[in-house]
Amino acid sequence: QWFIGGKLNVSYNCLDRHVEAGRGGKVAFHWEGEPGDTRTITYAELLADVERCANALRDLGLRSGDRVAIYMPMVPELPVAMLACTRIGVAHSVIFGGFSPDAIVDRCNDAEARLIITADAGYRRGAPSALKTNVDLALPSCTTVEKVLVVNRCDVEVDMVEGRDVWWHDAMAAAAPASAPASVADAAPAPLPVTVEITPLPVSLPPELADEAAPAANGRSGRSTRSRSRASATPAAAVTVTEPVLAAEPVAAPADAAPEPDDDSGEPRRRRRRSSAAV
Repeated sequence: QWFIGGKLNVSYNCLDRHVEAGRGGKVAFHWEGEPGDTRTITYAELLADVERCANALRDLGLRSGDRVAIYMPMVPELPVAMLACTRIGVAHSVIFGGFSPDAIVDRCNDAEARLIITADAGYRRGAPSALKTNVDLALPSCTTVEKVLVVNRCDVEVDMVEGRDVWWHDAMAAAAPASAPASVADAAPAPLPVTVEITPLPVSLPPELADEAAPAANGRSGRSTRSRSRASATPAAAVTVTEPVLAAEPVAAPADAAPEPDDDSGEPRRRRRRSSAAV
């Protein structure tokens, strides 16, 4: 163990120190959406968005120690929201955008989330896939959620409840531009790790147990999800992010098809399995 009781801030390590060192013009994200829209975001631009978002979260009543649920598509506002949470000492639980309203209820109640950050919809297979609608269906059973922050991604019509729902662009426009990073204890959770496949319902884990649970959750593959990262003196190379596009299903060979012979020996050719996972 190192630096027990130390104070740090994830967003400062990811952004501020690089901008302060004069590297704010380096590209942090090359992003491409499924419809083909693109954005290139530098470290300085990303820091500015994170600071505004952090202040917007404060304006919505969040304070250090609170919890937030994030149910969003793969858009730049997603990492902005995550980094903004770490900037003010708020833990966040990321919910996969394909999950149902029931899954949203389970995760929000377990985390005791006060706010959900979502979008009107996200693009999947060329068409908007509803997100805000699922949040609306979940909210009557979410006992702790007070506010919903909504990104306008697909420009589809959604119900906005006065006093509860707030558009992302309105909150960002009203927020102050500068936000000092909070000093956060070393053991404070930033993302809330959630159990998968090892409990009947998803359960948020305290940070001291998160690493121990990871290998059990991935026991079928025999791989551990533990990772150890080292802070770099320079920002990482720009990350290219795209919205997920579901791959076509593989075409199965007929049951009576003969193995394809090798060109030289005439023996059946060994075939490697190929994954059909989304790209």
